[in-house]
Amino acid sequence: MDAFAILLAMALGAFLGMEREFRREVQKKKLLLGIRTSILICSLGALVVQMRPFLGDIPIYLGFLGVLLALSSSYFLRFKESGARGITTFTAGILLFFIGLLSGIGEYVMATIMTVLITFILATREEMHVFVKHLNAEEVKSAIKFAIIAFVVFPLLPDQTYFGFFNPYRFWVIVVSISVVQFLAFVLGRILKERGALAVAFFGGFVNSEVTTYVLSTNLRRKDASPVLMAIASMFLSLVVIAAITFPSLDFILELTKYFLSPSLLLAFISLYKFRSTDVKGDLESPFSIKSVAKFSLAFFLLSALSSYFTQYFLAFSLLGGLLASSPVVASISLLLSLGDISLREGVEGVVLSAMASVLNKNFWVGFSKDKRMRRETLIYTLLTSFLLGIELLVF
Repeated sequence: MDAFAILLAMALGAFLGMEREFRREVQKKKLLLGIRTSILICSLGALVVQMRPFLGDIPIYLGFLGVLLALSSSYFLRFKESGARGITTFTAGILLFFIGLLSGIGEYVMATIMTVLITFILATREEMHVFVKHLNAEEVKSAIKFAIIAFVVFPLLPDQTYFGFFNPYRFWVIVVSISVVQFLAFVLGRILKERGALAVAFFGGFVNSEVTTYVLSTNLRRKDASPVLMAIASMFLSLVVIAAITFPSLDFILELTKYFLSPSLLLAFISLYKFRSTDVKGDLESPFSIKSVAKFSLAFFLLSALSSYFTQYFLAFSLLGGLLASSPVVASISLLLSLGDISLREGVEGVVLSAMASVLNKNFWVGFSKDKRMRRETLIYTLLTSFLLGIELLVF
């Protein structure tokens, strides 16, 4: 018997059970799970799996059957008494048993991750409902199509390198991971849209700073450069996050943070200080649309190919790529780093040059605004930001 596995199962059961207990107290509803029941179910899972060497799989089957019968009986009695039909807590109880099994066989990390994720899902019920309400039918369809393509194609992709740079498996992991992060930022921006243009600028800049700049510069009633500056500040943050996803090296992330922290905070401060208006119209395109994913994938592939075959010119490609969009540039640089084609210093320089170009390209998108003040302020602040990044490159 592994005492630690059983103790961990009890702790994980208590962790999830506390959320259910809190929910029961707040909502004044009868839920199937409380803290004690959760501890017992999870502990049972860990205990029965450790009987396997002595009694085979029979204790596991009996344990699962017992949990299923107990939860089903409680669910039936609750339905008969109050008419409640939700099966969220019922499902959580079954999952607790399997978490106990994971702990019992020594899969401590997976058991812990599962518990945290399930507890998060249970605790954010209202937020998830708000999340879904802020999506329209077309965006939901796009997300479903993307999920089908992502997870049907994914198992079929070979995990080997072609042409010296292209690994289909890793390529698709990067595309899907970045799209998921950008989609979360997109929905947060939609939810917080009523909070004003700066909220849209921050979350929109994380998704696509170019499109966000265009939407804000053409749809704001009161024109100034503050939302554009916030979108740029958010873009710097998104580049660090993309770098962390595509090449999770602490040195790489810290180096990029060193370059982007000062200009990001400075632009955010100026934006918050200057901006007074809160009205905004227009909207962004979901990063889960097939078109958005196709554009990112194509740019990522082309930049990776060019930078791999013409490594000596990859800084020039980074600069030119940043004029269009910086996120695929960062992804391609991360790929080169993982292949060992460039040094960490060269990778950092490529990302910073791409960011400088992306900062300057905001003037093109603001050019669609007829407001001279907005165009003038954007030009001044983007030049100063690019100059600051250039100075940092020389100093660091």
